[in-house]
Amino acid sequence: MFEIVTQGEILLKLKEYFSLKDTGNGSDKILELKQEEFEEMLTLAEQEPSNLEAYLCTLSSHNEASIFANAVSYNHGKMNSMLVLGFDDNREPDIEDVLFVICDPVSSWVIKKNEETYEVLSGGGNILSDLAESKIAGLNSLSV
Repeated sequence: MFEIVTQGEILLKLKEYFSLKDTGNGSDKILELKQEEFEEMLTLAEQEPSNLEAYLCTLSSHNEASIFANAVSYNHGKMNSMLVLGFDDNREPDIEDVLFVICDPVSSWVIKKNEETYEVLSGGGNILSDLAESKIAGLNSLSV
């Protein structure tokens, strides 16, 4: 089904789908994980959730690292994902962003996949809003 929606409707649908909460603050990088550390985090969340908080707190001194660990444990390491595609001059799809979203009853987090690391960011609703606004602004600046 194809449908024309406004920028506000896009943000509302994304926030609703991912159950994102706005924190009122901007995004804040909580920690940065290498591939092996990211996989270890997911393994601990599934197999040894009681050790997850200690593990993540050894990787980051940020005061929200333990809150993030609780969110990961709450969800048993499961998270939603979002792939943002763009298209090159040949109309071939090109991956622009890979995001993982994790929420608990109080907060939401976005994990942004960079080339070699995963950045854990607080303020999931704010991050998605910023991303959608930048992508939509880019579309609006295209000349046909």
